[in-house]
Amino acid sequence: MASGAFTSDAALAVIAVCTTFSFIVGASSGSSSLLWALVLSLLLGIVYSVDYPGLRWKRSPVLAACCVLFVRAVIVQLAF
Repeated sequence: MASGAFTSDAALAVIAVCTTFSFIVGASSGSSSLLWALVLSLLLGIVYSVDYPGLRWKRSPVLAACCVLFVRAVIVQLAF
């Protein structure tokens, strides 16, 4: 999106398709820990990126690092 290759609508469509397929794969795996990891990662990704007061953690280097570290070092490791 930053380069202008995607419109906002196209980017939202890509996000919706990828999110849907990730939950389909998670559900078909039968792993409840994988589903929880997907849900928590999605929620943290939303908080990281959404532009609402008090959110959009990527503006703060400390919050951004904590968010990325928590998803990759804790959630992913516990899910697998």
